[in-house]
Amino acid sequence: MNLDENLNTENIIYEDGDSRQVELRVIPPYDIDGITLICNDCRTAMQDLRPVDWVITDPPFSADYGFANDNLSANEFYNFTVSWIRKAERIAKIGLIIIVDPKYCEPFYKIVSMPYHHTYTWFKRNAMRGMQGGFANKTEVIVWTERKPAKIDAYPNDVWEIPLIPQDVPHPTPKPTKLMELIITKFTYEGETILDPFAGSGSTLRACLDLGRKAVGIEIDKTYYEFIKQRLSQTTMFV
Repeated sequence: MNLDENLNTENIIYEDGDSRQVELRVIPPYDIDGITLICNDCRTAMQDLRPVDWVITDPPFSADYGFANDNLSANEFYNFTVSWIRKAERIAKIGLIIIVDPKYCEPFYKIVSMPYHHTYTWFKRNAMRGMQGGFANKTEVIVWTERKPAKIDAYPNDVWEIPLIPQDVPHPTPKPTKLMELIITKFTYEGETILDPFAGSGSTLRACLDLGRKAVGIEIDKTYYEFIKQRLSQTTMFV
């Protein structure tokens, strides 16, 4: 599978020499109360971003859930992950926090160059059997890396029980806003800037908006981009 088969493409040569066909969208950024949302491939968008304090994200891990860059060969997935992580590490002043299925953790541990600190477990009591059958997928891991000391509780519990979102949303793997709020309040200070290069259903951005953090979100899919805009404009809390 071509990494960019879902994009209207133009050839781009990245800073690391990686030449790929990627989309250059003409959709203007959406801004609201310190939150900026960009519709683009994050590998392109991150090249022009100013430094942020944190990168906090739930990236594709090639589990074939139906969104961009989530059904790749092992080699394609590795190269894709190296590309976005290297760009994220260049602009993250403090650290990266990555949410990932335990089954797919290994590439991220190998690729991230920032010092590894800890792994937290998100326990989803109400999770049903996974989309691809097999064992019920009740947990995901939150990988914490940083290059300098961050705000964190002295002895935080490393298992966080937060239910999945009960509503239907136009995204196969939406993260609960409560989960993102917990991550943001434990690791970041009010006023810091957070980047989510895979904004998805918009939970990170919505949590940042509610908690007084600045944020930049990048989402490649126009449908999800429009949904996030709706979430950011809502006055009632989305779970």
